[in-house]
Amino acid sequence: MLNFITDNWITITTALGGSVAWFYERNKREQDIKASEIKIKATELENSDKIINMYQRALDDLGARFTLRIDSLEKDILLLNSEVSGWKKKYGDLKTEFNTYKKVMEK
Repeated sequence: MLNFITDNWITITTALGGSVAWFYERNKREQDIKASEIKIKATELENSDKIINMYQRALDDLGARFTLRIDSLEKDILLLNSEVSGWKKKYGDLKTEFNTYKKVMEK
């Protein structure tokens, strides 16, 4: 048995060293995988936060845009109402003038 060990000590130490290295590498690989998974989850959370912030900014901007647009439309409505009032007055004046003309022509 001693002869076998002395004759094959290189093979035995290589196999033993390979086994130790394999166990070490396996543990290291598992730790790397766990670290990668944690990094991926952190990145996903970070991306989710970025998306939520972008959405919130878009909603905030949308409110400001709608406020400006509503103000602009209200001004347009006031302008159109004043124009309608002017046209109504003009119509009334022309109608009165026409009725006066009609009475003069009937006599």
